[in-house]
Amino acid sequence: MPNHIHGIVVLNNDNPVKNNSEDKLHGLAEVMRGFKTFSARQINQQRNTPGNAVWQRGYYDHIIRGEESLQKIRDYIESNPLKWEFDRDNPDFITGGL
Repeated sequence: MPNHIHGIVVLNNDNPVKNNSEDKLHGLAEVMRGFKTFSARQINQQRNTPGNAVWQRGYYDHIIRGEESLQKIRDYIESNPLKWEFDRDNPDFITGGL
């Protein structure tokens, strides 16, 4: 969708970053904060709009439990942009008299 993104984030403890001889692990909240911060800076740099808000405050998360659930979510992510023409947030959306 042009007005939001979907993604699958895999968190594991296989290769923690070494920092001053201590293992540093990042949770989902820190990963999301980093992603939003970095991408917002890049977007605002391209738009020449420094400091503008790009992302909503929170995010929706869901723990994927098993291959079947993972495949359903992958299918949803792949097919979701095809629904943009029917989304009420789409400026070209026509209600059809509803």
